[in-house]
Amino acid sequence: MAIAGYGGIGRQIARLLDARSARYAALYQAEVRLVAVCGSRGGLFAPGGIGDREAPLEAGRTGADFLGEVAPDVLFETGPTDFATGGPALGYLTAQLGAGRAAVAVSKGALVHSGPALRQLAADRG
Repeated sequence: MAIAGYGGIGRQIARLLDARSARYAALYQAEVRLVAVCGSRGGLFAPGGIGDREAPLEAGRTGADFLGEVAPDVLFETGPTDFATGGPALGYLTAQLGAGRAAVAVSKGALVHSGPALRQLAADRG
């Protein structure tokens, strides 16, 4: 999993994933592993999982190119909301869904701007 938008909400999602990982394993036989996070200025990537959530973000490891390289199975998009354009979230969600991977939109700007198109893309890519 990856989180785009690593402010207060993104960090809380990371804590919840950690706290619930044993439950997900027991109930769903699913390994929950956060492998990447990114904010507006930087990010972290560790294929085995990010252990130190307080480690400083590495400059430049952010944006659509970074998320494309990471190619997470699940992307949580928690960045700032932009209802007029969908903001960077729209690009992140479009790329993630277009690749047939799951996405969770926490900020609603992209959904307000292009919700029907995103739902159709998700359906078309399974």
